[in-house]
Amino acid sequence: MKKLLTLFFCIPALLSFAQEVDFPQPVFKRYTVTEGLPSPEIYDVIQDHYGYIWIATDRGVSRFDGRTFRNFGTENGLTDNTVFNLHEDAQGRLWCLTFNGRLCWIRNDSIVPYRYNDLLQKQLVSPHILRSFSVEKNDSIVLGYLKHGICAVSGSGVFSNLFPPPGAGQNIQYQAVVSGGQVHLGQHRNGAHQDTHELLVRINGQSTRLPMNHYQAQENIYGFRRKNGEYIFAMEKTLFSNRGGKFTSRKSDEEIVRMYEDRDSCLWLSAPGKGVKRFAPGADSGTCDLFFREETITAILHDHEGGFWLGTLGHGLFYIPSLAMRNFVPAKATYDREVRVMAMHGDGILAGFGNGMIGLANDTGMTVLKFAGDRNLFRMPMSLLHDTRLGWTWISDRQQLFAFDETGKACTDSSLKLALCLASDREGNTWSCGNGYIARYEKNASKTWTIHERFHYIVFDDENRCWVASLRGIFIFRNGVLERPPFYASLPDARISEILPLPGGGLALGGLGCGLIVVRDDKIVRIGENEGLSGNTVNCLAAASDGWLWAGTNRGLSGIQFRETGSVIRNFSTAHGLPTNDIHKLIARDGVLWLGSSEGLTRFNPTLSPQNIIPPRIYITRIHTRDSIYLPGRKPEFPYHDNNLNILFTGLSYRMSGDVVFRYRLNDRNDSWQVVRSPSVQLASLEPGDYTFEVQAQNEDGAWSEKPAVFHFRIRPPYWKTWWFITLTGSLVLFFAALFYRRRIRMIRYRDTMQRLLSEYRRQALAAQMNPHFIFNALNSIQTFILKNDRVSATRYLSMFAQLMREVLDNSQSVHITVERELEALRLYLQLEQLRFPDKLRYEIKTEGFSTSELLIPALLLQPFVENAIRHGIAPKEEGGTVLVLLSKKENGILCVIEDDGKGRAASRKQETGGHRSSGSELTEKRIRHDAEQADIPAEFLVEDIVSPGGQPCGTRVSFRVAIRQAKKETNNINQPT
Repeated sequence: MKKLLTLFFCIPALLSFAQEVDFPQPVFKRYTVTEGLPSPEIYDVIQDHYGYIWIATDRGVSRFDGRTFRNFGTENGLTDNTVFNLHEDAQGRLWCLTFNGRLCWIRNDSIVPYRYNDLLQKQLVSPHILRSFSVEKNDSIVLGYLKHGICAVSGSGVFSNLFPPPGAGQNIQYQAVVSGGQVHLGQHRNGAHQDTHELLVRINGQSTRLPMNHYQAQENIYGFRRKNGEYIFAMEKTLFSNRGGKFTSRKSDEEIVRMYEDRDSCLWLSAPGKGVKRFAPGADSGTCDLFFREETITAILHDHEGGFWLGTLGHGLFYIPSLAMRNFVPAKATYDREVRVMAMHGDGILAGFGNGMIGLANDTGMTVLKFAGDRNLFRMPMSLLHDTRLGWTWISDRQQLFAFDETGKACTDSSLKLALCLASDREGNTWSCGNGYIARYEKNASKTWTIHERFHYIVFDDENRCWVASLRGIFIFRNGVLERPPFYASLPDARISEILPLPGGGLALGGLGCGLIVVRDDKIVRIGENEGLSGNTVNCLAAASDGWLWAGTNRGLSGIQFRETGSVIRNFSTAHGLPTNDIHKLIARDGVLWLGSSEGLTRFNPTLSPQNIIPPRIYITRIHTRDSIYLPGRKPEFPYHDNNLNILFTGLSYRMSGDVVFRYRLNDRNDSWQVVRSPSVQLASLEPGDYTFEVQAQNEDGAWSEKPAVFHFRIRPPYWKTWWFITLTGSLVLFFAALFYRRRIRMIRYRDTMQRLLSEYRRQALAAQMNPHFIFNALNSIQTFILKNDRVSATRYLSMFAQLMREVLDNSQSVHITVERELEALRLYLQLEQLRFPDKLRYEIKTEGFSTSELLIPALLLQPFVENAIRHGIAPKEEGGTVLVLLSKKENGILCVIEDDGKGRAASRKQETGGHRSSGSELTEKRIRHDAEQADIPAEFLVEDIVSPGGQPCGTRVSFRVAIRQAKKETNNINQPT
């Protein structure tokens, strides 16, 4: 190789050419008004005993559950929208310390103003800036103000000052009182503007005055008792500490605006516009981490999960899931911070960014490198390698491959093709591969093999075998020839993204879509999502010195440790602090992982990120039904028609960024857990009964809530399934059954009675039909014909009489007969009567509107009325007369009319003796009325005289109506009353 691009390249030289040094920053998520905060200006952040995060802003107070912000303002009852501090007392009340000095507290989403606000307003002159607050016994409070000192208000409303104002020679006096483990802070100020300041400290009744010999316009005081028992106070630019009863002080370069000790005993100090410093546990000086160096951090919180919350003055709320992740991003790479290539370089890591910058990072920061020849930017770096033997650094962009040596001189050779991958063999030679070639570079020579493959990866194992990967799989490149490995046939049909030789032999292959493939002794083991890997698309691999194999996937980072009993897998994601789940490049070095992604270069120390065994807290927030909204509390009862419930809950796992996994069960259905990803569950069409709903939340490491949130409720049954309704219904059923039984018995008895009556009616009808006078007269007539030796007439009369008797007997056996049969018997009767009155009796029978063979009427119905017409109307009349029988269909009945032109009823009654009335007619009238009652039609029966135009009686008319019954459908059964 004739001409190589060279540059003096050693760590001191690089630093001297550096543009600037960027300090590593923790991976964080920012919340602003876009996510739901009422304001980006944050004054305080605390976590209550339930686990909720509370934020004080200049636009009210907000409660955060990891998914949504619930905001409270003056419209909800706050005494002022500007809230400087928050404090939770032993009763669970969240006190809001406002700018206007009017206190209030929040509990169960209700806001209550402090009852002695007017007293405070009267005793103090504004402004009312609090620096400490506590709630003591008997509901008394102790307040530490700037400019008003430390005062107290008893539970009965008595105001008092714990310190008198400073003397005339004092301008500003800072005050600190330690009592019962509580630290109360305040400040008094005299009217004259002087530079004499002091700190007055009273610890358990003993006072100490500490002078301050400088003046700062911004007056603040902070202080608390550290976990090691030390008391620390910060005023302006002075830091005091008391350990073992001895005070020490030191001067700070910046004014301290916030001081906080986290759960790991690390002290945090923030300065205006200078970010926040985090010191080692127990220390307040020396080496520290500097975060967000251009921000004003106004609030700091270390939550129960180990995450950190930082409030800023105008840029919202920062959340740091874990300090185990540190991100390196050059200031000028903000528009394209993606790390495309990485390589080890001395004690640091080289990283090529998407905008062409090359950075050198170590534990303390990143240096953006500046190259000679105005080669400061490369066109999308494709590969990167540092040659430890020659001290050269190789960089390939999308055009060609460059090399930089230690001489500081640069030469270019256009024959160096772009390299998709670079590697060093065991002899120290540099190799590259790309589209259609594999090349080896030495100090003074190079060799290129042209092969029709698109190679994208090259690496050497401990035996110095060259492994390459192309679109057609993996090969061993030996002596200029590609060979398939023995295990190739067992590999899945997927593209191999990376090949990693394992310590002690074997290979690890990263597959795009098939997960991780481990090859040992030509045997393969596949590890994918089903086996616990974070994703099946493996982008990069790295082997750590402690035996862990690391795989960067498109869904996070996975660590695999192989043991005799199997493999152990631990996954990391954005919930653990990764800036993104899509990991592009990976290097393991000295127990630390360096990750390249679209969010920059990340340093990750797995030992600082132990598995999170703290289960998330879970709460049921609301229960929605069709008709109303319920809050959790006592066991509610829902009506049967309101049996569709929507139960809302929240799981407090802030690392999950709202993507919490839940599981629930309803004990009345089954005991198995149902997994859901939404913070609500629909319970539809619940049957009446008692229910217990349980729900748990899962954190990022799979730990479920220790105690599930429980909701007991009851679905009331409909009234027809209640015991009282069933009892009442049973009683009513028994009552009506008894009533029906009684009615049935009555009906049976009634039927028997009617049967007897009908039998009696038949007997009486037969007796009425066969009037004794008629029978006697008929027999006399037959005897007369016999004496006169008129055998023909006697025989004829006797035959007609016998036929009539047979008809009467037959008809009397049925309740109803056809009109035809009734009229046939009536004709026989009239014919016999004509024989008795040969010249006097005439008759006429007519029917209208129906067929006599199709309709039924009660048997033996017409004859008694015809007999009366003959006996009382026609027989007494010398010239005789006519009997008319007319049957016509009328509505739902048959109208029967018997009419004669005899002497009339009045003349007939005059000839009668003894007030005799035809028993056959009376009986028949009863039968007519009974038949109408059975047929449920009005009973019609009328007897009237026929009068001539001159007003003289000239006959009688009997009319009545019987029900229509079809002959085909009727039976001879007796009709029962309804």
